[in-house]
Amino acid sequence: MATADLRKTLISYSEPVLVYLDLNSFGKLWPKVLNFILRHENVFFGLLDPKKQVKDLVAYLHQGLVDYVPAARLNSEPNEKSLKKVLAYLKKYRSLPISSQLNNNKKNSIEYTPVLHGWQDIKPGAEYSFFIMYIELDDREDMEKRYDKKNLESALAVFQKYIERHVIPLGGRIWLWHGFGGIILFPFDPHENNSLLCGFKIVVYKYLHDVEESYFPNFISFRIALHLGNIIYQEANKGEVVSDSINSVFHLGQRFAETGQFYCTKEAFQYAPEPLKQFFKPCGSFEGRSIYRMKQIIFD
Repeated sequence: MATADLRKTLISYSEPVLVYLDLNSFGKLWPKVLNFILRHENVFFGLLDPKKQVKDLVAYLHQGLVDYVPAARLNSEPNEKSLKKVLAYLKKYRSLPISSQLNNNKKNSIEYTPVLHGWQDIKPGAEYSFFIMYIELDDREDMEKRYDKKNLESALAVFQKYIERHVIPLGGRIWLWHGFGGIILFPFDPHENNSLLCGFKIVVYKYLHDVEESYFPNFISFRIALHLGNIIYQEANKGEVVSDSINSVFHLGQRFAETGQFYCTKEAFQYAPEPLKQFFKPCGSFEGRSIYRMKQIIFD
């Protein structure tokens, strides 16, 4: 099926799915299609590889690979007999990813505590619930190659100010920043999820920023991921604060999110203002959590 149809089909499934991917049919784009499949942990896959394009099969074994069909087997497989063997293996060993079981157990035990008066109630060393936003510019390596250090630092500073201008009025604070992006915290209020509105505005006004303010000569692209979780708060986080919630939002932003997109977990989405929910759509699951993506203004 076409790539677009494959995307829609996989997103519609909540139960485990088996997919065979013919690498030859996608030409040079096969890594991109495979990466999309890898983002869905309830999808198991087999690879038809007549040109031996996959160099490291072991790298995919823990990510859902359950069958590999080289050129020598293409004339006879996959057939009914081989598929029955694969399905028997799936039912016995791979019916549900271990990471999903662990994450589901963790999620069921998590309790979120509202921070009623915002930042004035938060003290270092204590645990609080936050909407946690991850944001990072795409194409970091390319930027570091194309621009000299001084010009790049100036452009990144302007980008950071753009983020701060949207974050601060809505009750957020930049908690960890490394130039190309970082982590922003919003104290948890079940009646007012300003974090989702903040991410929405950052995306919508990006084009005006590109034209009027940005120091980059080209339009910028960034990924945003939003999650709700608990953190033992420290005022200055230089990367030493570790928690399941921080790990989850980093994984979502770095492993699942596609360039130029805004994602949020079901935990954060359930507190979204009703008018905003119409601008988001389900886009599958990751690490046992349902994920929503902001619709693209032009294309969706």
